[in-house]
Amino acid sequence: RMSARWTLEAGSRFEASELIQEGDSDVRKSFLFAKPRALLSFAPTHANQWRLLIERDVGQLDFEDFVSSTSLSADTVTAGNPDLEPDRTWAAELAWERQFMQSGSLVVTARREHIADLIDRVPIDRGALLDGVGNIGDGVREELEVSLSLPLALLRLDSGLLKATALWRSS
Repeated sequence: RMSARWTLEAGSRFEASELIQEGDSDVRKSFLFAKPRALLSFAPTHANQWRLLIERDVGQLDFEDFVSSTSLSADTVTAGNPDLEPDRTWAAELAWERQFMQSGSLVVTARREHIADLIDRVPIDRGALLDGVGNIGDGVREELEVSLSLPLALLRLDSGLLKATALWRSS
């Protein structure tokens, strides 16, 4: 706690992994990522709070997307992508929370994410219209979320709570 109204939480996690593929092509990939996170909170009153979050996240690779596989019973071949990289996201989020009626709250959150090496479907063979999993470049995702928790005590439902969320997303 920096003061009665200000709080700062900061830290970092580290993630290490290694993927090894042997067979038609031998591939060994090692990954090491730092995932820092900082959360600054400001509470000007007991009912209002502002939060600023900055963090880095790293996506997980699905092993089935990394290696090729064949199913003789289903008569299918799935093309793997040994060059696949996990996506990496830097996110900034600003949230305002207003509490009311002891258990009620309104939270408005704006979030912007910068994503490197975004994973999606990529064409493999345009003539045969085949596609597979691959990195398609960098991207941006923006979100605005409004969440409401409304106590239903006025309707004589003392333990009732109506929860609603609206999310707008652009990418």
